[in-house]
Amino acid sequence: MHRRLVVQLAIAVLFSTAAYAVDFAAPIMLLDGTTPLRSEGDKGRIVTLGDVAENALLSTFQDEPSLKGEDKIKRFSIARKIEAQRQDPQLTADDIALIKTLIAKAYNPLVTGQAWRLLDPASVP
Repeated sequence: MHRRLVVQLAIAVLFSTAAYAVDFAAPIMLLDGTTPLRSEGDKGRIVTLGDVAENALLSTFQDEPSLKGEDKIKRFSIARKIEAQRQDPQLTADDIALIKTLIAKAYNPLVTGQAWRLLDPASVP
């Protein structure tokens, strides 16, 4: 009986759309891992995961010439959640997957790698 309950719980956790706790106030770091990326060079403000995610969510891309209104509203809603609560905006696994996809379209490998590491550590070796 105990084993069956554990298996059921594991399946429920695996397939749930539970929220992920992500710190969108975390800085995007340079390749050395100790220096934060700054907007407009060394004197600019530190670029955060939230900045990168919001920019990617609010952008449209060449491979999306006719993005549906519902998809645009979904992206807008996720960006608003991130802006309103940087520490833990309660995003689903699908939201995180969408953010990862869009960041990869919008940014270079350095920013993508740092952002993915913060969003989903297991996705970056």
